[in-house]
Formats: sequence, structure tokens, C-alpha cells
Amino acid sequence: MFDFWDIMLIIIASIFLLIAISFVWLKMKYVKDLKRIKESYQKIFPNAKINLFNRDSLYQLEIIEESKKTIVKVIMAHLDYEFIITNTFKWAINDNPKGWSRKTKPVFINDSAAFDQYSDSSFEITKIVLLYPGIKKVIRYLNESDTVIQKPEEKFRNIQFLSYDNLEKFL
Repeated sequence: MFDFWDIMLIIIASIFLLIAISFVWLKMKYVKDLKRIKESYQKIFPNAKINLFNRDSLYQLEIIEESKKTIVKVIMAHLDYEFIITNTFKWAINDNPKGWSRKTKPVFINDSAAFDQYSDSSFEITKIVLLYPGIKKVIRYLNESDTVIQKPEEKFRNIQFLSYDNLEKFL
């Protein structure tokens, strides 16, 4: 018969196993989603060379056509989330728009300043932030209290912020 500590050990091992399985599943889903995005770009740019990079890279896709290079930073979002451009170099995801308050701690996007400042003298650079699979809206702060909704056809600091469903329409 199992005693208390045997049962606890089985429960703890099961929890760790579930965490490991979910981590592997999320990583596989991310790679699958990135490949789907690459296939979409390949349809739009059939003659382009498309390179994929990992999640921790400055950008996740690089599309090269002759002297033009498009870099795409893929941000996993949700259709109910809001993407917020807080200032020139800081972006955040609001994962709870209905429960948001001034005390809510934002989820900042890593490397947004580096992405904005990226340059490559051998190419004409186009920058896209791709919100995948979609986003409720993109909000840009004009100052500490005024905001505007960033439209897909508008660029901010020469960066286009697109939801995946708007991809083909604006390329």
C-alpha cells in the first residue's frame, strides 16, 4: 500500500511531466506556426529567399529579394489582446483589456528598441511586426494620456504593425 509520501511523490512527478509535455507542445506549436507564416510569405514573394530564426532572435523571418530585405518580428498574441506602442522604443501586450487599470503591470516586448534601430547598409529594409494569429487592436500613445488606434495601413517609425489576417492585404 502507498503511504502519504509515495502518493506525494507520484503527484509531484506527474505535475513535472505535465509541465514538460506542455512546454514541448508549445515549442512545437510555435515552430509549426512559424512555418505556416513562412509559407504565407512564400506565396506572396515566390522568388524570395526566406530565412527563419528562433523566438529569441531580434526578428523571426527574413525575406530577401535582390536589394530589398524585409524583417518580420513575430509576436504571439490572441484575438482578445491589445498591442500597445507606449513610446518610440517600448511595446507591450495587454492580455486583459477589460480588466486593465493604471496599476496593471504591462507585458513588454523584448528587443523592441533594437528592432526599431536595426539597419543593414547592403539592403533597403522593410520592417513588419506580425501579430499572430491576430489582435483586437493596436494602440499608440501620442503622449501620457492621448492614444490613437494604429491602422494596418499606417506605419509608425517606418514599421508596419499587422495582424496575420491583414498580411496579404498590405504587402
